[in-house]
Amino acid sequence: MSLGDSITKGYLESDTGGYRHDLWNLLTNKGYNFDFVGNESRGHGNFDKDHADISGERIDQVSDRVDGLLY
Repeated sequence: MSLGDSITKGYLESDTGGYRHDLWNLLTNKGYNFDFVGNESRGHGNFDKDHADISGERIDQVSDRVDGLLY
């Protein structure tokens, strides 16, 4: 699960999806079989867009909530 603050979501409408697009390309090119999961979907281009972002919070605040977000 791509989980994080606003950089996980991507901060511009024209954004391809924060770091997730590059991560998807890296894992795919290495031959990994994977599936991004999460309750959000955003980004442009051909990649798995599922993720969980908590925009407006710092990463330490997200970290404090991880146990409650996993189900």
